[in-house]
Amino acid sequence: MTPVEPWPGYTRDSETKRLARLNFKVDEARLRWDLLYAHAVAAAVVNYESLERGGAGAAGKVEKAAEKHIAAIAKMGEWGFEESGSWGHG
Repeated sequence: MTPVEPWPGYTRDSETKRLARLNFKVDEARLRWDLLYAHAVAAAVVNYESLERGGAGAAGKVEKAAEKHIAAIAKMGEWGFEESGSWGHG
């Protein structure tokens, strides 16, 4: 199975650009309190990167950053609606 790019042009981008775009997309979703979009983008990156390396070897910078975003999103999903202005507009 061929991995599907998280967004068009992902494979053409350098690791630095991939990381910058990932952070931009998650930050933009954060401003809209769109946990589902942020989670989908980060999960797509983790899945793509994992498939590309065949599950072997250590995760790269972009994959690690996406995993951190997913962990933060999970925390906010648990208590974000109880705390005014928490994840969304922090």
